[in-house]
Amino acid sequence: MLTFKDKLEKAKEPINDIKWKPQTVKETYALCVPYITAVQCCKKLDDAFDGLWEDSYEPMPTRIDKRQGKTTTYEVVVYTVKCKLKIYIDNEVINTLIKEGIGEGDDLKSAESDALKRAAKKFGVGHFLYEMESVFINNTVEKYGKLQPADENGNALISDKLTEYINSHQKLSKNSKKYENKQSSIEQNTTPEEKKQEPKLTKKSSSKQSTKEINKLPQTLEDILHEDSLNDKKKLFKELETEIQNNENIDGTIISLFSDRSDRGKQYRSSVFESILGVSNFNEVTFEGLKAVIMNIKKSDKDTLKKLDNTANDFLKGL
Repeated sequence: MLTFKDKLEKAKEPINDIKWKPQTVKETYALCVPYITAVQCCKKLDDAFDGLWEDSYEPMPTRIDKRQGKTTTYEVVVYTVKCKLKIYIDNEVINTLIKEGIGEGDDLKSAESDALKRAAKKFGVGHFLYEMESVFINNTVEKYGKLQPADENGNALISDKLTEYINSHQKLSKNSKKYENKQSSIEQNTTPEEKKQEPKLTKKSSSKQSTKEINKLPQTLEDILHEDSLNDKKKLFKELETEIQNNENIDGTIISLFSDRSDRGKQYRSSVFESILGVSNFNEVTFEGLKAVIMNIKKSDKDTLKKLDNTANDFLKGL
């Protein structure tokens, strides 16, 4: 029988058939991010927690947002809903764990779906999405009064068409040909026996790379202390990344950029550190600095959130 900890790990497992949606759309590009639907979220909760969960919703005040199309400005009503998600621990009705999520949408139904997914995220559902790279599409077109991602022929990519387009262009998705070529090259240079011994592609899959790893081993006490310090700092950075992902006051675009593992993401994170801590090189970032940023994110410090937002806007304008 699975323990509750095992169930939480099961909730983190990837979901098949992920979707894609535009996160930011400008005149010259669209930033697209992966997501799961509310139906997929419910199925994962059923699977991970044996269906022993309950959700309830509380409508919150709506607001009016102004949005910019290619030639026009339009207003939309933004609905906000709070979801309370209750998970039963060890199949005991009296033993429960509750998490809340606040969601937004252009109607009440979409706001409830968003709120459910945000609450479920706190139980691990959808965590794998943050390890996927976002996708840039270099064409946009105005459709239905607002800018939409577009293919090479100027056709709007809306809903399932966007997902089909990204999945059919491997050079745009995380499963790039670069990875496939690397895997193919390793397989061609490996004997059948070696294939059996090395069923997984790892960083140490070739003797040449293993030699590089050996050469990187610290040779002095100073090197060892420096490496330990760097590892501890990386753990703090991971904590910072988690806090940003779980903060409901931080825009999804910022979360995507901060979690991006490509060179683009590194450049954005350098801009963030420079804006908040005054240093762009991660090696120059101090433990105290990282801890201070983590605490500010935890308490949703307005100045820190504003710097994150401004940095993202400036960064996207410069692309």
